Amino acid sequence: MPTLTQSQPTPSFFQPDPKGLPVNGRDEGFQEQSEQERSKSLNHPEALLSVKYSSQIETIEAYSAVIKNKKMTSKLIKNLADLDLMPSFGHLKKVRAIDGVMECLLSSRNSFQSIDDLVLHFKNQKIDISMLVDPIDWKVVRVPRKQPVTRRQFEESKLFWPSAFHEDPVVESLLNKHFFSFCELEILAKLQELANLAGSTGLSWWKKEKALNINQITHVIDFLKNRKRSVLSAKGAVIYNHENGEILSFSCDQRHLHPIKHCAMVVIDSVAAIQGGGAWINQRANEIDALLVEEVPKEIGEVLVVEVPHKRRKKDDSSFDTTAPYLCTGYDVFMTHEPCVMCAMGLLHSRVKRLFFENTSENGALVTKVMLHTLNGINHRFGVFFGKIQSD
Repeated sequence: MPTLTQSQPTPSFFQPDPKGLPVNGRDEGFQEQSEQERSKSLNHPEALLSVKYSSQIETIEAYSAVIKNKKMTSKLIKNLADLDLMPSFGHLKKVRAIDGVMECLLSSRNSFQSIDDLVLHFKNQKIDISMLVDPIDWKVVRVPRKQPVTRRQFEESKLFWPSAFHEDPVVESLLNKHFFSFCELEILAKLQELANLAGSTGLSWWKKEKALNINQITHVIDFLKNRKRSVLSAKGAVIYNHENGEILSFSCDQRHLHPIKHCAMVVIDSVAAIQGGGAWINQRANEIDALLVEEVPKEIGEVLVVEVPHKRRKKDDSSFDTTAPYLCTGYDVFMTHEPCVMCAMGLLHSRVKRLFFENTSENGALVTKVMLHTLNGINHRFGVFFGKIQSD
């Protein structure tokens, strides 16, 4: 990704979301705890950002010289700016104070093989170098090749040469694992646990007339914990709408039924079914042992009813809305394992907002084989978080 030359807005998928909390108050299963107690029981997931945020400072050689008279600094800088000998280093300060004197950056070393060549160039351009110390005292220094984009990089770059820096508080909170509040972490941990249970029990569910609300997730988790464990893959996925606290679908991995029925693809198809489409929905009732919505105890099922969202109309309908959002626009996805390239691209094209996964995969596409979500040229960016959110 390109180096920032000035402050840029944080991608929308990393903006704090005030709506990401329960919509009807706290789940009764969430016990009130002190901040200190919660900090001991909850872990913050790691944000998988572009390598530009984790890379070390790269340096390049440049020529510098001490200014004899500080009062001549402005004039010298203007003269050097007219020559534009360092067009790719606009992020660097032109001068620095060191040991009580002002030192000026003259040119990158790539432009001139020696100080003698640089002096000759200045004379040809009629630049008055008498404002500088004798060329014999000019020297070669190392300067940062790119502008720092994190506080850590900024502190490192100062050891070489002063550089411009525009701190992004959201990026810093992600790197320092302070992005989510304890309340948000509790919710994320429950959704991650639901994905694990979907995988371990071999059950899949999607919203028909009834939906699961985040406020009732503890009841559903307790119900699934009592289910018989599946002998198949323990991989699972959940799709969650943080705008209204609604769980749209969760599923186990179904590759035993079809090779492309990875859990991520199944839940994406479930969202398509909710919106009036879906490729596998007519088969699903016969492909799993039971639908959770049919087995939830009556007293739980009664509180899971919420308003069904507007469905997309069929394309042959004259009122079909061609401007409707993508399938999973703004939704969060929770997975037990890192998705493969197929699933990662499916999530990308569905326009998910954020993805959370707990375990890496042999053919994973977000950290193991490639960081697909950070590649240049993709037409959608989504946030990716890795790690177990709640510690045992």
